Amino acid sequence: MNYYKNIFKSIKVQLICCICFLTTVPLLVVCIMEYYSGKSAIEQRVVEQLTSIADLKKNELSSWLEERLTDTSIIARNKVLAAAATSLLQQRRRFESVEQLISSEAGRINYIRILDNLHILKQFYKHYNIISIIDGANGEVVISTYPNIIGKTLHSFDDYIDILQKKDVAVKDIYTSELTGQNYMTYFCPVCMTDTVTLESSDIIIGIILLDVNVKNSIEPLIRNWPGMGDTGETLLVRRSGEDIVYLNDLRHKQGAALKFTSAIHSTSDIPSVLSSDGKEGIKESMDYRNTKVLSAY
Repeated sequence: MNYYKNIFKSIKVQLICCICFLTTVPLLVVCIMEYYSGKSAIEQRVVEQLTSIADLKKNELSSWLEERLTDTSIIARNKVLAAAATSLLQQRRRFESVEQLISSEAGRINYIRILDNLHILKQFYKHYNIISIIDGANGEVVISTYPNIIGKTLHSFDDYIDILQKKDVAVKDIYTSELTGQNYMTYFCPVCMTDTVTLESSDIIIGIILLDVNVKNSIEPLIRNWPGMGDTGETLLVRRSGEDIVYLNDLRHKQGAALKFTSAIHSTSDIPSVLSSDGKEGIKESMDYRNTKVLSAY
């Protein structure tokens, strides 16, 4: 024991220990600084990448939505279609049902011709799953590329009429269709009463053209198929409804969530979704709808 005490009393040993301390501590400090510097650089790259992906997604989705509005505007300016639709809707009002209209010779010819035109439009504008024309007087689906809804009444048609009194084309945000039970985003434009000979139109809205976009087949693949998302990354579409946040698309970790899964604004841990629903943009480290810690760009 005394031997070891004598060793540490040796000036040589003390000098070696001092040198080791003086060289090790700065090296340790440098290593720690390098670690945090590297960590900060990696975090910055992740933030930049996430922000870039978010901006690209927002821009592409905005462009896609604007393109659909342009499509709808082109269809709205089709005077030949408007004249044919005017004639069909006027014919429909002379019969008790759409079936009786189709059974008549004159009605059947006009009906088939317009239906063929709607199918051509559907093939050309591939993003639309269903194209229909409803009666502006009662909301009845008079003609559609989806036969199962023909003759059914759209009870919310007054909302479409009210909007079209102010603008030529419009879009109804993601909702569950009362006619099909599917989630759609619907673009729509008026059928203004148009003379079949002169093609002159008035301001009287006799019908409405509905262009239904199935969210699952169009918008969700658009926002889902992006590089760099990894095994856990996902994109959320949200909307504020009163005091709740409504998730508009199916979630990666919660299937069947679209329009069914909601979170109360004042109790949810998903702060980025709350901020996004208010139109704010940024990047934030917080909890998501699963109470899992994530880095979110909104």
